Amino acid sequence: MTRAIGIALLNAISHYLITRDGLRLTQGDLKDEILKYVRPGCKACFIGSITPVAERVSEHCIVYQLERRSDLRHSGYPDIDAPLIVPNCDILVITGSAIINNTIDQLLTLRRRTQ
Repeated sequence: MTRAIGIALLNAISHYLITRDGLRLTQGDLKDEILKYVRPGCKACFIGSITPVAERVSEHCIVYQLERRSDLRHSGYPDIDAPLIVPNCDILVITGSAIINNTIDQLLTLRRRTQ
């Protein structure tokens, strides 16, 4: 709960600073950003349920989707398989849920040359 409140606070502060300083946000599409890193034969790992993006990337490379909740997993893998999968991937996409469930540090230590 503390992490969730902390993230909500960070969101509120960032919104305040953006508004106060008159900053403009650039809209983008996550799929397009990730596709910039896709190369033939690459392997991409998605941590968390982000199926629409993973499906789009799977048109270009091998995709592994790891999810803790079995009802959101679809054809993916349980998150406990991360130590076996993440080090072998070229692209690593982690959702914010990894901060909430306190796995972000472990996931980042597993990466090797991922982007």
